[in-house]
Amino acid sequence: MKEYIQMFSRTFDFKGKSSLREYWMAWLVSFIVSSLLFVFALPFINNLSLFNIVYDCVASLYSIIVFLPTLSLTI
Repeated sequence: MKEYIQMFSRTFDFKGKSSLREYWMAWLVSFIVSSLLFVFALPFINNLSLFNIVYDCVASLYSIIVFLPTLSLTI
């Protein structure tokens, strides 16, 4: 979890190098958060179109928030 938080704190820091542990732990936490977003949308599964709308909106918002920190970590 420390690596995930560090990913956000070093968003615009393109100096230096991230370790493999930082990279993969950030991806693991991001995967877990994405899975939790899917679980968050499950109560709407009885109406499939509403489920898709809720999940797409929440997942898109999360993707927008994480895009720059993930790009910085990858570069």
